[in-house]
Amino acid sequence: MKGGDDSDSDGDKKRVVRSHRDKRWDQMQEAVASMKNHIKINDWIAVTEDYDKLNKLLQKAKPIVEREGTPTFYFLALAHLEEVTVPGRSPSLPTARAPRWLPEPC
Repeated sequence: MKGGDDSDSDGDKKRVVRSHRDKRWDQMQEAVASMKNHIKINDWIAVTEDYDKLNKLLQKAKPIVEREGTPTFYFLALAHLEEVTVPGRSPSLPTARAPRWLPEPC
């Protein structure tokens, strides 16, 4: 039989079943981790892409967010992003290098 060998190798792997919530949260956490890495290397174009991706993922998870609330790591990521982008708040990012895509602080 042709498929006989394939079924044996499939039996060794266990399938992990994750909930829809866990999948969405994991995707969002991956976007946050990617954003933090891009901040470290000062790749601000990639940071903006990660930020957009994170917000799109949050919108996709809207039913879950309405039921359980916005995840804490989302707020922590936004706080970290604000910390490194607002001029004068972070010693590691000079004022001249701060991204221009954020509004000026009041």
